[in-house]
Amino acid sequence: MESKFELVPSSDSEAKVKESNEEVKDPDYLCGIGKFKPKWLQRFADPKVYLVIFCTVGVLEGAYFTYFVGVMTTLEKRFAFESKISGLIFIADNISATIISLIVGYYGQKWHKPRIIAFGMVMVSISCLICTIPYFVYGPALHFLTREIHVSGNKKQEFCDTEIQNEDCENNLADASRIPVIVILFFANFLWGFGYTAYYTIGAPYLDDNVKKKNAPMYFSRYRVFY
Repeated sequence: MESKFELVPSSDSEAKVKESNEEVKDPDYLCGIGKFKPKWLQRFADPKVYLVIFCTVGVLEGAYFTYFVGVMTTLEKRFAFESKISGLIFIADNISATIISLIVGYYGQKWHKPRIIAFGMVMVSISCLICTIPYFVYGPALHFLTREIHVSGNKKQEFCDTEIQNEDCENNLADASRIPVIVILFFANFLWGFGYTAYYTIGAPYLDDNVKKKNAPMYFSRYRVFY
């Protein structure tokens, strides 16, 4: 009767190598979407690649929010709503972040972290698309006003008085459908809060869990450069 023996690691370093090789075979650590996880794609299952993608997404997300804040005054003039309405729109992401951060923070250790981050980024992308709806619905007009001022080149610009009430101006403001625009922008920013909360709440801890402790400061310093 032939007996079989399993080789035992002779040192702790060999044990760690064996353990790391076993982790690579774990489906949760493989790179891909669903069941599509080919071998050639596993070269990207690396903390450095994750860091590059993580920082790139952070830069794009920050660019969106900066642009959104910058064009808010233009949206106020275009759709004739007050600054306090803008403030209400801006706090929408804080409301959603407060709600979802408790859930994500508690269940983040139990759920699949990369999927949570990916789902959050999908929500951010949908939020960006929703913000474009007012433009496609109402067009790129500069203003919806009635008093005409002739300028060079036979072009006309129309304006309403801020003090003198004009029936045509009031009708134009009503036709602008401010309420749907406000609701759309509020919902888009609310959805954006859900997405970026998953990104910041899960993304950084996931990076910390998958790098060596001695290399963690290097990774996080590079991450903070793009934050």
